[in-house]
Amino acid sequence: MDVLDAYNRIARNRRFKLPKIDRSGLVIETNRLSEPADVWPALAAHAPTQGWLQFQSAQMAFDDGLPEPATEWGLLLAAEAVISYDLSISLSLDGAGGWTLISYRKEAAGDLLHDVVTQPAYDRRNGVLRYRRWWRRDDQQGYLQVAACFIGYE
Repeated sequence: MDVLDAYNRIARNRRFKLPKIDRSGLVIETNRLSEPADVWPALAAHAPTQGWLQFQSAQMAFDDGLPEPATEWGLLLAAEAVISYDLSISLSLDGAGGWTLISYRKEAAGDLLHDVVTQPAYDRRNGVLRYRRWWRRDDQQGYLQVAACFIGYE
């Protein structure tokens, strides 16, 4: 029995409350943005449907596409958003005066394991934040988390 089968066999026991794990692949693309004027257009070009935004002077969730930005919010500092079921993006400051925009695309086939976990949302009216985590097998250390991305509200 492989590790995935063994885990899911244990997870079926509701007493443990373990997330279901499946096998998949992951494609990560990273883009660096250096100009503040490029940040919002880069995010908007992906046409996200749901996510959260953190500006200098505002923080918010969105559930029906991006809101129209207001100048009093200041610069966009961070964001996580869903494009489709298998595609998400994250935006963060890179520590060198720019931003990093990362896309995470789940592939049907691959050698990684993934699960879905939840975290409390800033605004409880949105429910909880759902994240997909990917795990890679390491011969020395077992399974190590290699990535996680926001996949929507529940």
